[in-house]
Amino acid sequence: NPPLEKVAYNTRFAESYEFVETVSDENEYLKSRENYPAELPPKVLILTAAVDVQANRLEFEIVGWARDFHSYGIWRDIIKGSPNNLETWAELDSVLDREYKFHNGKRLKVARAFIDSGYSTRNVYEYCSVNQLKGRFAIKGKGSPGLPLIYQYSYPKGYAITLTILGVIDGKQEVFSRLNLNNKLMHFPCEDNFFTRRGYDEIYFKQLFSEKRILKRSS
Repeated sequence: NPPLEKVAYNTRFAESYEFVETVSDENEYLKSRENYPAELPPKVLILTAAVDVQANRLEFEIVGWARDFHSYGIWRDIIKGSPNNLETWAELDSVLDREYKFHNGKRLKVARAFIDSGYSTRNVYEYCSVNQLKGRFAIKGKGSPGLPLIYQYSYPKGYAITLTILGVIDGKQEVFSRLNLNNKLMHFPCEDNFFTRRGYDEIYFKQLFSEKRILKRSS
């Protein structure tokens, strides 16, 4: 757990914590994909979703969470259509309202969905206002260094919603610290018969590993 490691290094050992990148090749994760016995693997306790908004599409990912920070990719896909169209958001509703099944027949729905409001902000605010009781919240990233993942809350004028500002640099570091095949905290599925397309293909992993942390010294 990198956040706890950092505290231990800084306070108990009085040393600087150095983040170590342990995975550099997306092919390692392509090879480590797993077969799930159903739509949901048995250890999943709760589902969350993340949605990125672009001019001609919504990109979403549904992730299952288990104990001890283990995460399981469930479904990643693209909803084609402008965020200005109600039909596009109605299709997102069909994804987020859906019940996902375990092998034993039990089901889970998405408990929380987080929608990036950096683009088409008004449409995102309006959607989250209507669906707040379903656990759908607007987020926005802030790229300044040194900010915690959950940086602050804001209250957009004219909308009865809470906007969560995220420290994306800290967030990306946390993701990369979990991409350690030795610890195996992040699990991803192979393609199977439960979905037409799970979405965890070569393109997904290339995007996941597209950014690298580089140390630069200024004189």
